[in-house]
Amino acid sequence: MSVCNDSGLSSQRTATPNVFLAIAVGFQGQRMAVRKFSGEMLAPGSAQGGLVFLETDFTLLAPWPSQTGGIEQELNRFEQHIDGLVDELTETIATLEAETAHTEAQILQTHLYLIKDRKFHQDVCREIRDNAMSAEAAIETVLRRIMVVFEQSGNSVIVERAADIRDILTRLSRRVDREHRTIIEMQEDEGAVILATRELLPSTVLDARHSRVVGFVVEQGTSLSHAAILAKSLGFPILRLDDLHCLQEFSGEETLLDATEGSLLIAPDVAEIAARSAYLSARRRIDRARLPVSLWINVADPSQVTPELLRTVAGIGLYRTEVLFMEQTDDFPTEEQQYRVYKSLFEMCRESCTVTVRTADIGGDKVLPYFPLGPQENPYLGVRANRIYREHPEILISQMRAILRAGLYSRNLRILYPMIGSREDLSFIRQLLGEAIRSLRARGDAFRGHFHQGIMIEVPSAAWSCSELLELVDFASVGTNDLLQYFFAVGRDDPHISPSYRTHEPVALLLLKRLADAAACASKPLSICGELASDPQLLPLLIGLGFEHLSVDIHSLPLVEEAALGLNVEECKRLAARCLNAGTSQDVRILLNDSGLVRKHPGARPPRPGQPVDPICHELVDPAGVGLAITRKGRRIHFCSAECRDEFYAREKSAHQNLTYTT
Repeated sequence: MSVCNDSGLSSQRTATPNVFLAIAVGFQGQRMAVRKFSGEMLAPGSAQGGLVFLETDFTLLAPWPSQTGGIEQELNRFEQHIDGLVDELTETIATLEAETAHTEAQILQTHLYLIKDRKFHQDVCREIRDNAMSAEAAIETVLRRIMVVFEQSGNSVIVERAADIRDILTRLSRRVDREHRTIIEMQEDEGAVILATRELLPSTVLDARHSRVVGFVVEQGTSLSHAAILAKSLGFPILRLDDLHCLQEFSGEETLLDATEGSLLIAPDVAEIAARSAYLSARRRIDRARLPVSLWINVADPSQVTPELLRTVAGIGLYRTEVLFMEQTDDFPTEEQQYRVYKSLFEMCRESCTVTVRTADIGGDKVLPYFPLGPQENPYLGVRANRIYREHPEILISQMRAILRAGLYSRNLRILYPMIGSREDLSFIRQLLGEAIRSLRARGDAFRGHFHQGIMIEVPSAAWSCSELLELVDFASVGTNDLLQYFFAVGRDDPHISPSYRTHEPVALLLLKRLADAAACASKPLSICGELASDPQLLPLLIGLGFEHLSVDIHSLPLVEEAALGLNVEECKRLAARCLNAGTSQDVRILLNDSGLVRKHPGARPPRPGQPVDPICHELVDPAGVGLAITRKGRRIHFCSAECRDEFYAREKSAHQNLTYTT
């Protein structure tokens, strides 16, 4: 691990587990006049801390460029390295799942798939046998070859996956070389840290969870990278600057980072800190009455909820109770354990706040270590949620008793049932609810008898029969993550086919419109609690489709609030009508960008002089990073992805204009 100090030199430091690197000495000479820098937001948020530099340039090659033993010995060493990494990733994934950090766990799952891939193993073994390479050299050779393929793929999403390969290389190098055991080393100062690094890797973000790092400044990467997705879900702001060298002399200085506004302030004085604090406080105080949509929050643990947060939202739109089940290591949480947790949430929310409690959505990617479901070819299509209760009804009955007992502390209790696909599914759940209530009465326990019942619309059969199902419940919530996954038959977390998971596809918008219209006709509240609800860029479209309630991720709430301010419902409806009649997802993106309703955030910078802009989606393009362009009349036109390039080419071709491809 190289540690960059303020003099620009590098030194080797021995790291210790789960601690973060910090730079020793602040700049002692003449400080540059420029203390304010503008950049691009990759993940929203604000933070304050000492500026620290981290340079990672990991390699497995030295000191093993060639075999030191026989072929069989090197093959065994290769398997040992991979087995150790598999164990490390599996343990981390289990920890993340227990913390209901499903997005983070799925990202590491893709790393696990790659290192278990048969072709990867075959290629490494071939290098060892045919080229007399050591295990380490063979691994690195194959990984770097994959990086090149990803970087030259022409697809912006796949290009970003090259960072995941570098992350695997980083993890392996830390296992091979004890000096690289971790990326993070803590300095004596226990203050908060703003970490500056050329490229942010997923492992760095995950290590930062248990450190004093509060934000990142990077030189390369986009919001599509897995590191940026992780940072966003964990609440770390990321700001991208063109060149980090301009910050070197400020190592160790106190820094104000506001990725949301795209700004970095070095060595602020007392007045600047106070002004910034007042500005951020004012930015958080938004009058809900001025918003054209009702905003709720998704929570995974009662500890996430604070009185200040509750004052800014309409209520809790989704409480994922399965996190309590996933935190257990030996057995299901008892009824009493569940009761105490649910009661703590209801007491925090008081009687005035509506709380939507989703019954445990076990199965799929939410595996319990003490409750094996057996081998399943596709867990998402297998034993999950209410399907489990047909064989184990006691799980839901016990949870229902705990919820209803704790419900005495909540005046506005809503219970939400996941994965309901038919009337029969709902009838079965209500039978178990009846058994729970009868057992409470038999025991003489006090419980809340009046509450609202709702269903998650997340399977196509529920979407198709939504009008009939809405007649049987008090409310519904659309789980767009699973609904669109099942609708398109696309695993949304599989990077190889993620381009087919198109949230902008007109047919998907028609599906959502059908649901909104059915709820309006039935006069039943309908919300969206999936990831779409947390996307500020899609907010005008969702409002225009008729959704009046959105339940968003806590970390995304400020951005969604700001994006909602000033939106006119009628204008949103006209935009939605145009998008519903669009031909492709690219057409929808163009309509959104051209509508004037999608707020261009200060964190999204205008192009630098000479920097190209994709003419289809209007995103900034790094011509050196993607390498996609066409030449028209001597002018180079750059694109962010092959999809945008092909869309542009198709339009030009239809207009009978000649283009010459260059790649």
